[in-house]
Amino acid sequence: MKSEVMGLHCWPSAAAIFSVNTPTNWTVWTVIVLLLLILTQVVSSLMLHAGVFILSSEVLVSPFRVCLAQEHGGEVNCYAGTGAETEVKTTILSAVVILGLYVPVVLVAFALLAVVLSAYSKERAALGFSAVCQAASSLLILTGIIGFLLQHQVYVSWGNMTLWFYVCVCVQAELLLSAALTCVSQRSLKSDWR
Repeated sequence: MKSEVMGLHCWPSAAAIFSVNTPTNWTVWTVIVLLLLILTQVVSSLMLHAGVFILSSEVLVSPFRVCLAQEHGGEVNCYAGTGAETEVKTTILSAVVILGLYVPVVLVAFALLAVVLSAYSKERAALGFSAVCQAASSLLILTGIIGFLLQHQVYVSWGNMTLWFYVCVCVQAELLLSAALTCVSQRSLKSDWR
């Protein structure tokens, strides 16, 4: 009562907002947990492990650099790019790979924030924005992975691909799943959502 007299809006308790008693809240919580998992996987594979997707005794390849070991002395030389003859195509493909793999980190963070905001404020538009960010992230990661494989196809083999490459491939599928769950939860919202 006192807060209404002073002109402050009384917000419901956090327990009431984030309860998992309704199916809608359950799917929203599932999306939140899934997006946290995805964000952790993307940050660990691309940031903490420098995006090294191909690793063997002869080569180390990430979206930013290629390192080749020389046969005499085992010295490692690193350089940006692939060393291909067509410089313009290589530069464009490198930009596509880097944007396709690193922009989704930001988009997934925005998607997570939008889901949390929608759960708190019961805002349909925030949930829709989150689904769009998730779908865009999935498509960008797919584009980045395909571009990376095209750019470094000489070094691609099952034995040389690192765990972090496969994590990025799984993240793409997880993003599709979370986008679908977000759309399902958006359609099953109650009338008290705006």
